[in-house]
Amino acid sequence: MSLRRSRNTTIGLILLGLLGVGCASTPAQEGQSAREIQVATTASLGLDVLAAPARAVTMTDERRHLLYEFSIENTSSAALRIEGIDVYEAGHAGRIAAYEGESLARAMVSSGTEGSTTISAHGGAVLFLDLAWPLDQPLPSALLHRVRAERLGKLASVELPRVEVERQKTISVGGPLKGDGLVTVKPALAQRFAVDFVRVVGDATSAGDPGKNESYFLYGAEVFAAAPGHIVDVRGDVPENVPRTRAGSDDLGLSPGNFVVEALDGGGFALYAHLQHGGVRVQPGQRVQRGDVLGLVGNTGSSTEPQLHFNVMEGAAPFRSKGLPYVFDSFAWKASAQVAAGDVHPIPTAPPEWRRGRLPSNLDVIAFQ
Repeated sequence: MSLRRSRNTTIGLILLGLLGVGCASTPAQEGQSAREIQVATTASLGLDVLAAPARAVTMTDERRHLLYEFSIENTSSAALRIEGIDVYEAGHAGRIAAYEGESLARAMVSSGTEGSTTISAHGGAVLFLDLAWPLDQPLPSALLHRVRAERLGKLASVELPRVEVERQKTISVGGPLKGDGLVTVKPALAQRFAVDFVRVVGDATSAGDPGKNESYFLYGAEVFAAAPGHIVDVRGDVPENVPRTRAGSDDLGLSPGNFVVEALDGGGFALYAHLQHGGVRVQPGQRVQRGDVLGLVGNTGSSTEPQLHFNVMEGAAPFRSKGLPYVFDSFAWKASAQVAAGDVHPIPTAPPEWRRGRLPSNLDVIAFQ
């Protein structure tokens, strides 16, 4: 797993011209089309909203977050560097957020490389945006974005037309695991609300030989149905990975490894992925209640150590369906973790705090009862 991130989904591609020096732009007006703001230039950017911002979810920090992403495609024959991303509320002056420098590098995956703000010729990048508001502050109904870039020494800016903020309901579920020391890792190229769980004891996720799955504290843990529903798809024949080696296959169909997909009674489909080879305990068509055992945690698919990938999706196709906003009905927030040289260093809260109707943040250390 390498304590990193992953995501997917698509909407239509909007090609916008890269403006030349001196052609400063302002945020696109409401209702203005991509064609109306397109200009003739020597280079082009493709901007594609992969999925509009869904209803905000309240996270451990007691703020409401809009989580969404868009892709940037460099359609020219020269590399370009993204200088910054500015975010505006439609109909209002002034930025509400700016990604530049380190914050931009953390939010951007360029041609498969994290931390790079340069897009190679005919390459692409994905921007993962996380905007947060206090609980008592109203959310915007739509957003505007400006991309600032440099190519061949020339600065430019391009805009993405109005992006509506969706108003989806937030699904509430129980914990898919039990016990203490669960570190929540937010993936980046898979589903926006997904959580990868590992278990930490002290400052490590394993004890003994790190090349054996059995050394990892979460390996073999029971995975529980997070809500009542029925099973629609399973897989259990994918072999276990050797920990800390290249994860799985380039085949997206094998990315979840062994998995269970549950159609939730309250709407949406829950995905429980990277399960143990031969460890799936349910069959398609089977009715399950909250707390029923679905399988055992393994290290299969795009996983480099034993972990559980959990998400609620719009459809039943693992790693291909749009993630839906959801929260856990309750968990104990015990620490925030820092990762250095492969070790996990929890920084405890004082005392542990219960969170109800919240989604954990990246690198929270939590416990489910």
